[in-house]
Amino acid sequence: MARKILRDLIKLENRQRSELKRDEGLRQLRDSIHKSGLLHPIVVTEVEGPLSAGLRTHKLIAGGRRLAAIDWLWEEQKTFKCDNEDIPIGMVPTIYSFEEEERLKREYAEFAENEYRLNLPWLDRNAALMRIHELEQLLNPTQTLKATAEKLAAVAPQKSVESMAVAMMRAKKIVQHIADPAIKFARNENEAYSLAIRKEEAQIHALIAKQSTTFSADIKLIEGDLCEHMPKLEAGTIDLLIADPPYGIQAGAEGYKTRTVHHHNYEDTPDAARRLIQFILSEGWRVTRSRANLFIFCDINLWSWLCEAAEKAGWTGFRTPIIWAKSDSEGLAPWGSQGFRRTYELIFFATKGQRGLLHSPVDILRHARVGRADRDYAAAKPISLLKELISCSTLPGETILDPCCGSGSAILAAKELKRAAIGIELDNNACNLTMAKLSEGTEHAPTPAPTPADL
Repeated sequence: MARKILRDLIKLENRQRSELKRDEGLRQLRDSIHKSGLLHPIVVTEVEGPLSAGLRTHKLIAGGRRLAAIDWLWEEQKTFKCDNEDIPIGMVPTIYSFEEEERLKREYAEFAENEYRLNLPWLDRNAALMRIHELEQLLNPTQTLKATAEKLAAVAPQKSVESMAVAMMRAKKIVQHIADPAIKFARNENEAYSLAIRKEEAQIHALIAKQSTTFSADIKLIEGDLCEHMPKLEAGTIDLLIADPPYGIQAGAEGYKTRTVHHHNYEDTPDAARRLIQFILSEGWRVTRSRANLFIFCDINLWSWLCEAAEKAGWTGFRTPIIWAKSDSEGLAPWGSQGFRRTYELIFFATKGQRGLLHSPVDILRHARVGRADRDYAAAKPISLLKELISCSTLPGETILDPCCGSGSAILAAKELKRAAIGIELDNNACNLTMAKLSEGTEHAPTPAPTPADL
């Protein structure tokens, strides 16, 4: 079966280009193709690596003169047939060389051997499944996931067609999103698949939210780097800056990945954290009003440095940390069973122009952390905690800025308290989650499980 591909995706060697001249023989071939149709499609093979447009290019194996004659027909706006089918201008009927068939046979053989003898890493197994299916589609563009699953079950008899069909469907979803670090570095296949589904769900909700006007015009969400977008904000317009930047504790390291589904996929070295916090302090001073407040979540290792850096930037810092007591039992145990579990986090409070707080709460704030089932972002803070911080430091109608807004807890809290808010977030998935919550509330409709119709 011939497959039609775009002419621009066929790569010709320079030597072949120079040999394709419009001689009398080529003219006769052109006329024959126009009158009688293309009898034999040109033969190509796939060249490794995607084009910039996300498409794959192909190398010509046989049929250079036929391709030149087709080009000539197109220049004259003439079409032709192949297998009694009209071929649109710009498309070329092609068949693939037997190299692709041999490569596919090798892929099946390797898969069968790995299934029998090896416990392949889940990422490699899913990539292999999609590689086999893509090769099948090169040879037969109408090939379905289910048809590929049947062939895989035939070479790996310990696998049923049904189980392979489910595996193919999951592999397709995972590989589609493998560029996302959260999915690429997931702990296992189930986690990767769950994250891929949630990402698609967030994208759908965000698309709906962008078409909606249900949330206040006083709420603004900016997707991008805070170092790029904070300088664009108007000076002297913010009443409260509240930030939850990286802690500088290597939160993206493997040790943390074994503890939670939602990973920290950003640079979290001490130096990177200091640079970002320093920028927030200095730019925050510029964008805030003459009398304003500041809260920054931080790790104890940065406490002394943060106090000094804030003072140099102009802020008057509260001498001791505010404690967020997030659990009575659950917490990180750095020494395992030989040490204590940390059930709290630190918050740095500072003021500008001696504004201070509206009232004087205690310095231990007890708010349960976001439950595992409800946590959609690694560093998610409970909205109730953010509401307490915002309530004690601002008035209704004033403006909050969260330059590291994650999945939007501070923005949602500001909305509930009738404050204006600006959020900046680099991660696209987190922005989608925030947009969806702003439009529909904090609860998400469950994503339906994939069905065999997806095959």
